Amino acid sequence: MMNKARKNFNMWFLMIALVLSASLVAQTKEIKGKILDNGNGESIEGAVIINTKNNKHTVSNEDGDFVISVDNRDELVFNHINYQTKQLVGSEGMVVVLEVLNIELEEILVFKRPLYDVFSMALKNAMKTVEKGDLYKTYVREFNIVNKEQVNVADGLVDFYVKKPANRPLTDVIEHRVFRSARDIGKDAEIEESIGVFGGDVRDALIKSVNLGSIEKILKDTDSYEFITRRKVELNGKETVILEFEPKEGLKGWKYEQGYVVFDESLTKVLEYKFKLSDAYKDKMETMNLILAKVDVYDYERHAVFLDSEEFGYRLSYSTDFIDVSISAKRIGKHRVNLLNEIIVDAVIKNVEIPKQKQFRGSLFNENSNYKTEFWRNRNIRPLSIKEQGILNKLEEIKN
Repeated sequence: MMNKARKNFNMWFLMIALVLSASLVAQTKEIKGKILDNGNGESIEGAVIINTKNNKHTVSNEDGDFVISVDNRDELVFNHINYQTKQLVGSEGMVVVLEVLNIELEEILVFKRPLYDVFSMALKNAMKTVEKGDLYKTYVREFNIVNKEQVNVADGLVDFYVKKPANRPLTDVIEHRVFRSARDIGKDAEIEESIGVFGGDVRDALIKSVNLGSIEKILKDTDSYEFITRRKVELNGKETVILEFEPKEGLKGWKYEQGYVVFDESLTKVLEYKFKLSDAYKDKMETMNLILAKVDVYDYERHAVFLDSEEFGYRLSYSTDFIDVSISAKRIGKHRVNLLNEIIVDAVIKNVEIPKQKQFRGSLFNENSNYKTEFWRNRNIRPLSIKEQGILNKLEEIKN
């Protein structure tokens, strides 16, 4: 009996040791890395990095830096439309060098049907990722820079309840922090301070990020735009189709965009899009005359990434909106304002009951901080650039 008991004890001990060993080996950690161009050694911005094990992803910043969570020996895929895709084991401090694609050797696709007809199903499917009854659990981050000096930052955990996909969702701010809220601004505050707490309605973040209406219009406007459609062979033989567009030369007027859309091989899903005000038309800024002020739009950019997996389905994962404007009025003068809004989707819960309690409206800058946890740390989101991190460090010093 003693030998049998000892044998059972040894077996249980071995099993526990194996479980503990496995948990230690598979411990999740956050790693940092950098992505560089193999030809000129410059940083690559906007590359999408995906963990093949859990489909988590992040985006590189303007310095080529990225941060992502991995388990031991997790493999990461590095993807950018202008570079060859690469897959490597994630490690701390890794430097990833991507080779530029020889686009001339890629297969250029020619379609007999109008491009809008070819890609319309994918665009509609991307819009349908937001459905009635969805709960989007997200992390939102906003930068507000006035006259290149006055800076404010707000971020937080925001739940979006989709009542009607085309309308503003109901929102609930779980936790958030802000370094200078509207409540901190007194009557005698400088104009820059007052403008610095201006932010867009947080309810618009989700709707704008999946609104592909602008790209639909571009595909229909064959008189104004030139298109290149090419097939890119990814790792393991997978393929994507890249549609690039830019305005034709000699166009008059304002608001012509340039950018790209990445589709899956079946042309039924949008995987990524990025577009901005065309470089050729930035000097023809748009002026909007509002009731109390005039707004000149100098530049804007939108970037979104969609992920498709068996576990989470097809959904929006990340989006960012940037706009560069000047606001002028007799009372306040003229001020240059840069607004940056980013949102990362942590989870999508389907078929939830829409709450009836009063929902949050307005900007995250309108309320004082209510955070209880350091929710902004250890997140798979585009890391702050050197410039942005310097801004944040100064704000944290002032706040403390």
